[in-house]
Formats: sequence, structure tokens, C-alpha cells
Amino acid sequence: MPSIAKWSAFEFTANDGSTIGSGSLDVPLIIPASSTAQEYCNTLSLAQNATGTLWDAAVGPSDFTYLEILSDTGDAVNGWVMLELTTDEGNVYGIKYATMALLANMPLPLASNASYANYTAGFGGGTLSKIQKIKAKNLNTATATVGIRLVL
Repeated sequence: MPSIAKWSAFEFTANDGSTIGSGSLDVPLIIPASSTAQEYCNTLSLAQNATGTLWDAAVGPSDFTYLEILSDTGDAVNGWVMLELTTDEGNVYGIKYATMALLANMPLPLASNASYANYTAGFGGGTLSKIQKIKAKNLNTATATVGIRLVL
């Protein structure tokens, strides 16, 4: 059966030399994939203040099992590369947007495209839907290469 293996770990070292961390570079997380799993990739080159669509379920694959986004640019000094994730783009339940920043060369993984539409804070309400579009905007002073890789 096809599967995705994801290795992930982090370690923080404090000023006093003590460390904390989690994860493992020896033992991967195994994510099952369907027997018909395929890969979808898209890469954008974005000048400063440019926006582009990395993935759109209406024109590309409509669902994913695993996704990873990587930018070669993005930091607090020169500017972030921002993501916009759109849930329920057709506004069946209530369109919602979420944004987040990418740090250069640090992959952002998602193991599902499940997301709430018509969401009420504190999980007070909403309908479980799907992320249907992902855009990137480069706020950095340098041109950014932003790539997305999905396993369907």
C-alpha cells in the first residue's frame, strides 16, 4: 500500500544551555495513501508584492492526502511570504480565509484539506468542509520561489 513518510524534529537550546525538543529524524510518521495516489506540483516565482495561486481545487486536483509548501524567501527582517487558504470557495456553507507566514526553507506540511466553513470561534459552530484554494503573496524585498507538492 502506498504511504507517505514524514520525518520531523525540532530542538530549542536556551541561554543556559538546556534543551527541549520533540520529533524524530530516525522514525518517520507514516501517512497512508490510496492505491491510486499521484503527485501534483506547482512552483511560482513571485516578485515583491506579487500574488499567485499555488493550488485551486476547481482547476487542479480537488483533494489531497498530504501537502507541503516551501519558499526560498521569507523572514521578519525583509518581509514574509504569506499564504491565503480559502475554505468553501463556492460559499455553500460560508467562505472562510486563513493566512499564515512562511519562513524561508522551512516546509509547511498539511496532512488533510479538512477545514471549517461558516466557523464560529471556540468551535461553537460551523460545517466541516475543505480547503479549496491556496494563494501566496510575496511581501519580501527579494523575488520568492514558492512551491507546492501534493499527494492525491
